[in-house]
Amino acid sequence: MSANAASIRCIDLAAADFSKIPEAPTHIAAAKVAAPDGALMDYCEVEGYVEPTVGFRLRLPLNQWNGKLIELGCGGACGTTDDRSPLYTFKCADPLRRGYACIVSDGGHKSSGLEMQWADHNPPAVIEYLVRASHVTAIAGKAIAQRYYGQPPNLSYFLGCSAGGIQAMSEAQRFPSDFAGIVAGSPALHLAGNWTNWLWANRELTSASGEPLLRRADLEYLHQRVLAKCDLNDGLEDGLIGDPRQCDFIVADVQCTASQTDHCLTRRQVQAVERIYGGPTTSKGKPIERPIAMKGSERT
Repeated sequence: MSANAASIRCIDLAAADFSKIPEAPTHIAAAKVAAPDGALMDYCEVEGYVEPTVGFRLRLPLNQWNGKLIELGCGGACGTTDDRSPLYTFKCADPLRRGYACIVSDGGHKSSGLEMQWADHNPPAVIEYLVRASHVTAIAGKAIAQRYYGQPPNLSYFLGCSAGGIQAMSEAQRFPSDFAGIVAGSPALHLAGNWTNWLWANRELTSASGEPLLRRADLEYLHQRVLAKCDLNDGLEDGLIGDPRQCDFIVADVQCTASQTDHCLTRRQVQAVERIYGGPTTSKGKPIERPIAMKGSERT
């Protein structure tokens, strides 16, 4: 296909009717040829949505398509189709260089990716976010690619991390025929537990006046002490703890004393760290969720 013919075919996608696609009635909002970005090849960029609210952005290599489609899952609360956002662990840039058609979705809603108000009293939106969006985006992407290239993708893949990892797991369980291969990175499968732990840690790390209880230097000091105690547990000194569950570091060992007031933690700081490692509990000390802040994770 000549460059001119490829460009015309791209622009023509904007007028194409995809509204009758089974399971995924699709509408194109815009289709244009994108200028090269660094080492990227020319590509056709298609923006649209699948009814009722799943927004997507598809990039189609103009002339060097490898016959494959890859869908990238979004992270956090999703909410955007801009894969350059920090919400996307994986970007379309590298797959495009390799000749893949690459598609992303916003999870069925618009948001900053850091807030969940859109989900309040809205169960269908949560289903769109974690279950349906990745499925219908795959269907739409394949149909548009077939229209543009004259043939469907030979192979399709899904790659996601965090919330994208949940989407990947959902795809594998509910829609296994969507993709030939699925990579589920760090799937945040227990969101209630994760958010409870984050809230717990945030409260512990904040003083009554709203100031940080531990500064970056304090956390770095703590991290180095944990490594000094447990880095060699796996027989290799590499700055990593092989199994944090087997780390017997005692936080009280770094508490300040009358004779040592530098390079140490105050009693209040020690209590906060112990509570974060221990995980959320009730006022009577009964565990609410399993802890997710393991020894060695102090930098995060």
